[in-house]
Order: sequence, then structure tokens, then C-alpha cells
Amino acid sequence: MSGCIRYPALDLTPALTYKSSTVDWIQVLPAGGTILVEASVNGDDFGAVSKGGSIPGLSASDSLASVYVTFKVTLTKGTNGTSPTLSGLTPQVIGEGAQLTGATAYYNFGGLKWTSGLNKGRAMEVKRWDASTRTVVLFLPMPNLLAVGDTFEAYPGCAKDIATCRDTFDNILNFRGEPYVPGQDALTAIADVKQNTSVQS
Repeated sequence: MSGCIRYPALDLTPALTYKSSTVDWIQVLPAGGTILVEASVNGDDFGAVSKGGSIPGLSASDSLASVYVTFKVTLTKGTNGTSPTLSGLTPQVIGEGAQLTGATAYYNFGGLKWTSGLNKGRAMEVKRWDASTRTVVLFLPMPNLLAVGDTFEAYPGCAKDIATCRDTFDNILNFRGEPYVPGQDALTAIADVKQNTSVQS
């Protein structure tokens, strides 16, 4: 028995011109089970994507104007009837001249990795992203000076809440938090019993 999940189309236009891409995810695969991840560019036939591999159908220097990618995941149960699980499907597209997009706070608690310059290969957690000023604030300064033209990859962060899971990653079905369970203070509090006293004459 198998099941299929189709993700909303992802707009690659902000990346401008295609350079490279990677697709990664977290999976738990029972014996005999299979996970098939496929991608379709602008409605073309779906092609298989390997974990850590690139998006099929895109080539270096391709224009990404009005280019959309749709992902489809097919899960097949293992020999003992256990279903495999997949979460955190994360496509990263690197484009020439690409600029960061996304609403304010979209990259908060995410990461930034330098791909050129004196800090090439180094990464740092993003403290704050302001879309109006196009400013990225890192939690700590980089060890080497930054220079105009240094390039980087950035990925959105997760605030571990329902809104981020639903609105940023469209992954609410795999949300494992318990936001409505009372905290320790509420669980260990002693009931405040007020006694009503009435006087009759």
C-alpha cells in the first residue's frame, strides 16, 4: 500500500538565473519501505530526485523567470506494515545575482552559509531578517571581513510554532509540538477555593 503527497508549487523567479540546486529531507525508512521524491518544472513530467541531489529539468544559466517547481512524494509501507515518514523537504536553489526574498522574520533562526570570499564554507545562524531594509543580522560576527561581492546561501528558520510550520514550510501535518498543553506552573498550581459565607437573621 502506498500514499502520495503533492506540495504547493515553488516560485524560483527570485533566483534570476539558475546556477545549482540541492533537495534534502529527513526520513525514517522501515525495512522494505520506499520513499520516492519527484519534481516537475512548470508542469512537465515528474523526474526522480535523490536525497541531496539537484532538481531535474534545470540547467546552468537557465532563466528562472516564471519558473515553478512542484514536488511529489510517494510513500510505500514496509514489509511489517509500517509506513515510512518524510519531513523537512527543503529545496535550495542558487542563482546568479539572486537576492533574498521573503517577509520580515522569514530567515529568523535560520542559517547563512558563505559560498565565496574570506569566509567561504563558514556558516552562522541568522538572528534577524528585515525585508524592508533588506538587512540580515547574524547572531555572531564572522571571523573574517566581508567584502562587496561575497556570496552566500540562506535558508529560513523555524520558530517551532504552528504558524511557522503551516505558513513557511506548509508542513502542519508533521507538527509534533503541543502548544495547548499547560505549562508546569499551571499543572502544579493549587486550586484557589473561595468560601462563600452567608448570614441569616
